[in-house]
Amino acid sequence: MIKIIMVIMFFIQILPGSLLGMHKNDAIASEKKDSLDKKKYGVEINMAGLLMSTSGDIWITGTFTRFNVTNFLEIAFPYQYINETETKYQAVIFDVQPRFYLKEKQEGIYLSVNFRYANEYGKGQLSNRMRSINRYGPAFGVGARYFSEYGLYWGWSFYVGIYVLDRYEELEKDEIGLTRDRYGNIELLKFGFYF
Repeated sequence: MIKIIMVIMFFIQILPGSLLGMHKNDAIASEKKDSLDKKKYGVEINMAGLLMSTSGDIWITGTFTRFNVTNFLEIAFPYQYINETETKYQAVIFDVQPRFYLKEKQEGIYLSVNFRYANEYGKGQLSNRMRSINRYGPAFGVGARYFSEYGLYWGWSFYVGIYVLDRYEELEKDEIGLTRDRYGNIELLKFGFYF
């Protein structure tokens, strides 16, 4: 547990400054230049997901973001595509995530509300047949974002939620082995560029 806390503190305190050139002086200079005011969109890739991909398995996760909805609000659209060859599990997941920043600028810590659609395909628990399921549910979370003046940014996020609506194809609710009522997401290595 101590190792996990130390890794998280490393990413929060050191990584933005060392990789993106964001020291406190740079942040003040960037704020004065109002570089983000003219930027409307951002694209992020979760590097941890790509690192988890193997020759047979694919994990692609990232986010498309619409900045400057208001001074303290942006809307993000996280996405995930998972394909595991050994278990024959597949998932396509889309989220809509309004993010409310604690300061009157879109940088630093934010609180988020999440609305998820997930389509999952995998083996049923009882019949061992391949089944498909569509699920929907809200979540709440927290995250942060740090910008550089070079068009790059880094962020982390954590959110948990619950599925409230399910639609199963030819399937009893307790039959499919891959389903859970709750879901969550932790991202630490999410880099992006804004334009």
